[in-house]
Amino acid sequence: MRVALTQAQGRLEGLGEELTSLGLTVVRVPLLEIQPRLCEDVRRQGHAFSIFPWLLFSSRSAVEAWRALDLSFSGPSLGAVGPATAREIERAAGRAEIVGAPPNAEGLATLFLQHTSISNFKGPVGLPLGTLSPPWLRRRLEIAGHQVVTLEVYETLTLGWPKDIEVDAVILASASAVKALPTRVAGDSTLITIGRSTSRAVRDRGFVPIEARAPSRTAIAQAVHQSRRQE
Repeated sequence: MRVALTQAQGRLEGLGEELTSLGLTVVRVPLLEIQPRLCEDVRRQGHAFSIFPWLLFSSRSAVEAWRALDLSFSGPSLGAVGPATAREIERAAGRAEIVGAPPNAEGLATLFLQHTSISNFKGPVGLPLGTLSPPWLRRRLEIAGHQVVTLEVYETLTLGWPKDIEVDAVILASASAVKALPTRVAGDSTLITIGRSTSRAVRDRGFVPIEARAPSRTAIAQAVHQSRRQE
């Protein structure tokens, strides 16, 4: 069985080795490339976020771009979408006060709203994100009555699928990756997803995903094993 890993290098480290140990052939086909928007206008807007009471990071890429822009992690309270994003914040000398559980936009929004009270909350919530980031977190906070200020700190570029690569299953870690997947490949492969938003994006395209129970190597490997049983 040939399995395509579509995440960028450095994401889900060790997954390829774990799948290989199960007797699977792993093919790396990154669908997206992340580039920080290293321009003075973005940096200037980012500096203004330092007076906000909260910054919420919905991806590791947002943290990495914030750091590449030489923007501060001190001042506002920090929230992370999940443990991997929280660890990235710690590597940048910050500390996430809240970490989404489950590790997705809905989990982060729910925890943030439990943690704060709109009646005594002053100032906007800062949301650094990418050019293709879905709007679910922003919408959830706005519906709850919060003012949200977004800043696109990184650009998500779509990469093509090589014509000579055929696989039996594709592992998808974001809605953006789902959108970048060619219809031909999606129709001919089992689609294994990480996270609700990724699964939702697959269903929106008319396909049925097999969703990993958690964003961990073990859970993803179990989802791949499940797909083998269904063949």
